[in-house]
Amino acid sequence: MELIVRDQTKEQRFIETAEKIAARPIESLKPIKDDGEYQYIADTVRVLKAFEAEVVEYYADAKKRAHEEHKKICDEEASYTKPVKKYADALKKLMGDYLAEKEAERRRQEEALRAAARAEAERLMAEAAKLEAQGQDASAMVDEAIATESVGNMMTVEANATKADGISMRKDWKITSISYAEVPTEMAGVMIRPVDEAAVMRLIRATKGTIKIPGIEYTVDNKVVARR
Repeated sequence: MELIVRDQTKEQRFIETAEKIAARPIESLKPIKDDGEYQYIADTVRVLKAFEAEVVEYYADAKKRAHEEHKKICDEEASYTKPVKKYADALKKLMGDYLAEKEAERRRQEEALRAAARAEAERLMAEAAKLEAQGQDASAMVDEAIATESVGNMMTVEANATKADGISMRKDWKITSISYAEVPTEMAGVMIRPVDEAAVMRLIRATKGTIKIPGIEYTVDNKVVARR
């Protein structure tokens, strides 16, 4: 980079002038009393503005060169980091997709268990109906059917956490569709109609993606965070 010639005399004058002005407390300024004082202050303002313009002009070339050098350095840095970041982002997406598929499989297994419980409850209710039609007491079977469905609705499949050194996972959610006519006026004490997507996102994040809002569909976005 071309060396910048510094004017030491001028810079010393800048320092002395700035120090003199800085030493004058603004709190000591008093209201203007007459036209003469008004003119004096106006002249002072013009002198100060001229000094400010002189300083800005003096440093303009140095700032321009520094900006050009900074841009050159940033461009050189980016030429190394951009392809690396692009590839790292692609790898992190693969990891996020893998975890998302694992979660989807867990949910499928969970739903299969619940569906099996519902089917069993329906079978028991059908058997109970036959017994009642024959004049037999089927209350125990009805209770069993209700209990089976209730337990089935609470069935969960424990997540098999995948971990790797230096890697953490941050979840976020995004709304995929809105059926405005189905969205309630209020949800969990939060007014969301007219549909306030920011308020909806706050509810989704606060419940870690467990809330169900009529008319709102959303998906989870797994963001992989790598530590050095």
